Amino acid sequence: MNFWKVVWIDLVALNPRPKSIIYNIIFSASFHLIFLHRISSFMWKNGCFFIARRICDAIRMLYICDISAAANLGSGCIFIHPFCVVIGDQAVLGSNCKIYNGVTIGNRKGNSTDGMARVGENVILGTGCKLLGPITVGSNSKIGANSVLLTSIPDGATAVGIPARVISNA
Repeated sequence: MNFWKVVWIDLVALNPRPKSIIYNIIFSASFHLIFLHRISSFMWKNGCFFIARRICDAIRMLYICDISAAANLGSGCIFIHPFCVVIGDQAVLGSNCKIYNGVTIGNRKGNSTDGMARVGENVILGTGCKLLGPITVGSNSKIGANSVLLTSIPDGATAVGIPARVISNA
């Protein structure tokens, strides 16, 4: 998908009203974070690794977030409170995901060969939740605040706890 089309989808996902779009461009930390990630990801995919890493450094300094330029975030992803988020290089997030502060998507063993989560579309990742290892989160699912998800969950499921377990299926 075209870079600017994805950026527009991200912007409209925050609030589709015309006055809000201008406001979001100027003031929204959520939009600024996803926009900077889109630029670093574009640079990474086109071989400009140095520039991509410098943009990731700026994201770390501004938002205390560590989002890899190699991470694949779908269009329309929203960071509700865009601070203290960690997303590893092999993570894949579908379209229209809502990510709250303190979310970590990474691997379990500390090495990049373990694999990371694949998150479906329209998923809500609650404050402080952790998705660890090569797992799949089905579309339209919800992960509760401070949950630690270590196993895959189906579409429409709600998972909570440490370790997280499914408490309902939609």
